[in-house]
Amino acid sequence: MSGSSQNKVLLDDQSINVTYTGSWRVGGTPDEEYAGTVSSSTHDGDYFEVEFSGWLIAVYGTFDYSSDWVKTSYATDGGDATTVTSHSGTGDTYKQLFWKSDDLVQGDHTLKVTMEHVNTGYEDGEGTIWFDFFEIYGGDNGTSSATGSSSEPTSQRHRRHPNVGVIVGGVVGGVLLACLALILGVLYARKRKARKRTKEEAHNSIDYMYPSLAAEIVPFVSSTSQSSGPRKVQHASSDHEPWPAASYPDTSQTFDAPSTRNRHDIYRGRKGGQETQLRHNDGQEDSTALPAVDVVRHTDSGIRGLELPPVYTAD
Repeated sequence: MSGSSQNKVLLDDQSINVTYTGSWRVGGTPDEEYAGTVSSSTHDGDYFEVEFSGWLIAVYGTFDYSSDWVKTSYATDGGDATTVTSHSGTGDTYKQLFWKSDDLVQGDHTLKVTMEHVNTGYEDGEGTIWFDFFEIYGGDNGTSSATGSSSEPTSQRHRRHPNVGVIVGGVVGGVLLACLALILGVLYARKRKARKRTKEEAHNSIDYMYPSLAAEIVPFVSSTSQSSGPRKVQHASSDHEPWPAASYPDTSQTFDAPSTRNRHDIYRGRKGGQETQLRHNDGQEDSTALPAVDVVRHTDSGIRGLELPPVYTAD
């Protein structure tokens, strides 16, 4: 081929030689994409046509994580179309070769590029590929490299999105980790509080089985105060000095005198096996006589958890 046919020129996606049909968006990343612009569509069936002069054309652009399995078809001068399936990258991957034509006859040609399949389920503007520039061999520098402004207002041009999937994944992971830490903290606090409460209850509980050795032991003391209940009758130590009745609990071995008398008003003694009469303060004798019974006091010893009074039994 002649030297002129070996010339290589670049045609921007916004060149006046490119005609778009359908819902196309313009975006771009300065210093990464040619002339800072790219064109994309997220609708099946949208297409564009490129008019060029030369013997070969190659299409370059950008793809990202959402570009996997996007399908486009390429046809020159109305011939058979070639379908290409794109692949994805971990992020924006620039200046990638999408398709290259076979050798053509040197001259004017038309390339038609159609969006056959785009991905759904992504955020707005994703799930596609982005066309950046066209590389033409054997072209005329005076016409092929011409560029023009987009028919869309600048304010409506679509900017490339960052890798939103990675960002969302990181945010969700952080939230889940924070929730897990919060749940573990609450469970630990509850367990610690329950353990502390159990220790306090054990410390404050009273052992009723074993009384304290420091407990005060109070001996039983005879009372000389009047009592409204039944009186206990004891054997007098002499004829003139009777024992005062101790205020012990009633048992089956005691005999109850009438409750209307004071215990120091009632005496009973034994003289040579003879009974003595019960007397009142007024000097009158009680016609009812109780049998004389010798009473024996049993002496107890030792320390118990619950101190019991001594028990009196008949001989």
